[in-house]
Amino acid sequence: STLSSSSAASDVYKRQWSGHDPDDDVLVYTVQVDVPGSDWVEPVVSEATGDVSHTPALPADGTYVWRVRAHDGVEHGPWSPEWSFTLDTVAPVATATGPAYSSSGTFGVTYDLDDGGGSPVQTVSLYYSTDGGGTWSYHGDDDDVESPVEVTVADGTYGWYVVATDEAGNSGDDPSDGTTPQASTVVDTEAPVASVTGPAYSSSHDFAVTYHADDTVPGSGVVSVTLHGTDDGGQAWSVYGTDLAVTGSVQVSVPADGTYGWYAVATDAAGNSGDDPSDGTAPQYTTTVDTVAPVVVATSPADGETGVY
Repeated sequence: STLSSSSAASDVYKRQWSGHDPDDDVLVYTVQVDVPGSDWVEPVVSEATGDVSHTPALPADGTYVWRVRAHDGVEHGPWSPEWSFTLDTVAPVATATGPAYSSSGTFGVTYDLDDGGGSPVQTVSLYYSTDGGGTWSYHGDDDDVESPVEVTVADGTYGWYVVATDEAGNSGDDPSDGTTPQASTVVDTEAPVASVTGPAYSSSHDFAVTYHADDTVPGSGVVSVTLHGTDDGGQAWSVYGTDLAVTGSVQVSVPADGTYGWYAVATDAAGNSGDDPSDGTAPQYTTTVDTVAPVVVATSPADGETGVY
């Protein structure tokens, strides 16, 4: 008799083969399954079947070898060559990891994979939610199974969930409505706005400059403000404060009386930032510093004069 092997595409556990007897006798097959390198001394499985397929009961996941031979009622044919297969009953674990923010609508969603030492991961499916996991939509498959997977979306907050499928057909569960995202990304392509709000005048060379910053909605949130100053109407600028709070004031010290211009620039969590003032940029706000008291001089009456006024 002659034998050849195949495996069922729909069932990784099932071993299949074909057999032929020259006399067309009815064949009974002996199937053996063992671990590699065991020399078939005590096979894990050794069973007879009249079918040309067999689903063995195996003790654990792992790599096995198997062989089969036929018996025509008179004698046994030779053992087939050894064929190997991997039993893998555990779904691979996939987890979306980020990024937390993106300043571009096109970016890569990163993920981690763990196949548990079983069969290789075949594909990773990406799902997204725009309502915190309330509802989910399928985005697509990452067939190269290499993080990240590129997406293009509009500004907003997106939840991500990835599901891996291995070559044995094991797969994690797709996210259902209400499933918590594995990771979330705030996509914010707009720079936040900052402005200086005062003071208009100061009677001291040391005073507080107040400012305010705000991000667009939906935005990633302002994380810092930088204050620039000029003493020549904006022809040249210097930095007076960095990494300032979102809204508040910064204490400054100027060397002399005069008019000083101010310009605030905000940066958000996604990395968007307004433009720093360049030479020639007009100030957002000006402060006149005047530390000299006004002088009052009496002009009448003249010395020695008397009169009724």
